[in-house]
Amino acid sequence: MELTEIEDFLALARTGSFRRAADLRHITQPAFSRRIMAIEERVGAPLFDRTVTPVDLTPAGERFMVHAEQISRSVAKAVEDTRSASSALQNPVRIVISHTLAISFFPMWWKDCTRAQPDLTVRLTGQRIEQCVSDLRDGLADFAMVHTSANMVPFGDVSGLQSIRLGTDQMIPVMAKRLIGTQAGLLAYAPGSFLGRCVEGMIHDLPHHRRQMDTVFESPSSEVLRAMAVAGFGIAFLPESLIEDDLAAEFLVPALPKRYRLDLEILIIRRNAGMSADCENLWKRLQSA
Repeated sequence: MELTEIEDFLALARTGSFRRAADLRHITQPAFSRRIMAIEERVGAPLFDRTVTPVDLTPAGERFMVHAEQISRSVAKAVEDTRSASSALQNPVRIVISHTLAISFFPMWWKDCTRAQPDLTVRLTGQRIEQCVSDLRDGLADFAMVHTSANMVPFGDVSGLQSIRLGTDQMIPVMAKRLIGTQAGLLAYAPGSFLGRCVEGMIHDLPHHRRQMDTVFESPSSEVLRAMAVAGFGIAFLPESLIEDDLAAEFLVPALPKRYRLDLEILIIRRNAGMSADCENLWKRLQSA
């Protein structure tokens, strides 16, 4: 059995939703359903009860879950051990973080952390928002740092996790100043991504003529969408923390009224498990801040 099949099974077992699991695995729902059926055929038993919502594990599925989690953890530990062997850092704080926050929020936040704990070192791994908590659960990191919103979270299962809000952000629709007054197209996030789902919700509330705007470009990266917006290719919905300087210099301007903005939170997340003394001290300081 392929590791991808193990991860497909775990995605559905953890979310209880074919749609959300397919989004996490970055494939269409019909294709994901076929993958799950193929796994069940290979195992020789139904693993999921599809008659209930959310989808639940059958007794065979519960037994398979034990083995699947063990396989996933073993692979994750092998990856982490290999990374550690090649690292010049001794016992760093391991943080998996969205690429956007790694560029916009993390540097000054970490500067504050090292003022309080001068001996801290960090190994930062940029990842898709959807993958950050998965990597955290698999033991590839001590902390995950992600955007989230009140109406939509990038991960479904919060059991065994703790989080602290580090700050706030906003998704803002922006475009190059020279596009004002034109019918600009949409610079879109890749389907299934967390920020892409946020944008879909925002577009749903737009007036009809704006809701029908054509998608002219697509990327999973906020940084790429920002560059395309600055170059004048269309409207992008971007975290304010990423474009503060662009807004101040008017390289980018708001493309829609202020009511078409989405409040975001910046969370740091840990597992309910023991960590190194440096990590525990950092967490205690963040709790008391």
